[in-house]
Amino acid sequence: MEKEMRFQIAGIEILEVNLKHPEKALPAPRTYNFETKIKTAVDVEKKLFNIIPGVNVIYDEDKEIHASIQVNFTFSIENMHDFLVENQIDIPEPFLVTLISISISTLRGIMYSQFRGTFMNNTIMPVIDPKSFVKETVE
Repeated sequence: MEKEMRFQIAGIEILEVNLKHPEKALPAPRTYNFETKIKTAVDVEKKLFNIIPGVNVIYDEDKEIHASIQVNFTFSIENMHDFLVENQIDIPEPFLVTLISISISTLRGIMYSQFRGTFMNNTIMPVIDPKSFVKETVE
C-alpha cells in the first residue's frame, strides 16, 4: 500500500532574475530556447523539501542568454519521517513529479510577471514534461 505524502507550499523565493538588454532592437517575433535545470534540497528535521528550478532563456539567432531566473520553492511535508530510509528521504516518483510540476508551472507565471514591460515581454516558457526532471533530480 502506497503511503500518501501530506504537503503544502511553505514558501516561494525569487533568488535571481537577470535580463541582458540587447544593444540593438530585436525582430518580432523571435525564437528562444529554454535551458531548464532543477536542484533539490531537504531539511529532514524541519520537514522541508526545496525544489530550485533555474531557466536560461537563449535567443535562437545569436545563442546568447537574454534572460535567466532562479526560484526556490519550499514544500512542507507533514509526514516526511514516514519516507526515511537509512536517514535518507525516499520520495515516491509520482509525488516528486507533482512537486516539480507545481514548481515549473508557478515559475512560468513568475517569469511572465518579471518579464512584463521589458524586451522579453510575452516570452512564455513552453509546457515541459515534469517527468523529464525526475531522473536527474534523484541522481
